[in-house]
Amino acid sequence: MGLAIEIARRPRSEWADAIARVRPQCPHSDCTGGIGCQQRIREYLQLQWRMLARREAGKGGGR
Repeated sequence: MGLAIEIARRPRSEWADAIARVRPQCPHSDCTGGIGCQQRIREYLQLQWRMLARREAGKGGGR
């Protein structure tokens, strides 16, 4: 998750490009992350991006 933290510390205006550069294939031959650790990081960051955008737009989406 070090990569996710590194991207999250950047200005949000740089997130989209940084997320797009995360390769979906896992570079580890012994990865136990199921779908692959890189893809998991990518999906996590995409979710965080959407949540922040909604919060800033005032669409909390609460129940």
